Amino acid sequence: MKLEEFNQAIKGQHTVRLEFPHLSRKLEVSDLTVGESGLLIYTYWDSDVCREVLTRVSEVIEVKSVCTIEDWNAACDHWDTLHDLHGLAGF
Repeated sequence: MKLEEFNQAIKGQHTVRLEFPHLSRKLEVSDLTVGESGLLIYTYWDSDVCREVLTRVSEVIEVKSVCTIEDWNAACDHWDTLHDLHGLAGF
């Protein structure tokens, strides 16, 4: 995938699903950072271990939205409201 196309695909996204030709599965990743050189840094969970990966944007063959930033913020606001209503006694 080209850098411009990738940047457009992740714009406004909190979490995306990436597909790579060399992996047999798709990864749901967040904390995406794209450097000027076109290197992609992201994190994902693999068997209870958080992994940080550095790879080339050109290795990505598909990007699909999982959660937009607006959806993420709305979910956090909803959770905060429920927590505030319940108080500090725990759930």
